[in-house]
Amino acid sequence: MKFFKSLNPVTQKAIAGVLAAVLIFTVGFACGSYSKILAVISGKSPVAVSSGAEQQTQSAPTSTTAAQQPSSTAPAANSGDAAAEKPAAGNSANTQSGKPGTVDEIVAYYNAAANKVKTDAASVTLNYTDRMSNDEYLQVSDSLKSIASFAMNKFLTKDDNPVTYTGDEIKQKFPVKEQDYSSKLDVSQVKSATCDDNGSEYEIRIELNNDDTPNCTAGNGYGTVMNYLKEEEIALDYPGLSISDVKLTYHDGVIVAKVDKATGNLVAANYTMPVVLALNAKVLVSTMPAQIGMTFVEDYTITY
Repeated sequence: MKFFKSLNPVTQKAIAGVLAAVLIFTVGFACGSYSKILAVISGKSPVAVSSGAEQQTQSAPTSTTAAQQPSSTAPAANSGDAAAEKPAAGNSANTQSGKPGTVDEIVAYYNAAANKVKTDAASVTLNYTDRMSNDEYLQVSDSLKSIASFAMNKFLTKDDNPVTYTGDEIKQKFPVKEQDYSSKLDVSQVKSATCDDNGSEYEIRIELNNDDTPNCTAGNGYGTVMNYLKEEEIALDYPGLSISDVKLTYHDGVIVAKVDKATGNLVAANYTMPVVLALNAKVLVSTMPAQIGMTFVEDYTITY
């Protein structure tokens, strides 16, 4: 099996566990297989996402605040959600003085500050990663929804063990992973943007439009600004179970960033990325479509 190193190993384990458990329930595993299902839920089955990285210590599940919960609105195309200042691209460096006011100014200011992380930051600390299930996107039979939901919540938990990156690790881990930039966000992708003056810092909040184009890549869609999931990272190693036609779409993304006014440096960033994972699952000779919804939250602080 080919290995990919860009996905956080704890996230790898979470996605693998969710897929194995939910898909087994979805396709209706053969009679007498409940011992295998229970093994999946307990974490003892031979389940793995395609990565050779060591597994990190997983913290106990924690409750999620209402503010972190994604909208229940189904993903939609980027048709008419952009703000009034839509026409101008937001990829140029900010040249203004004073607080950015329009959506175009805020996006340009954020891009300039975020991209300094990859070139100027001394260290980046991932304070926590939260992983939550979005049951409204779960597509299984009604009789299996409760147990599938249990399986998702078993694996999609919060990891609040901080990790600090330096040197080339910043490029590899900080959004956008494995890229020289942190943001190529365009105004056309933005639903709303605000900037508050907090004394020594600007606090920026950017809400993204939904994007139903499947499997974004670096520099496109949510891949312009977040640690998107790669199609090839969604893989399983479970006897008799295979997946195909993987489609990942993103919706209701939110960025909350703090920028030091004196330097223009991004000093804190929080990314909320809800994703819908749809695929075809095959167990033995049975194949059917399946879908799950998840939200990933990454919280960072940056030093220079």
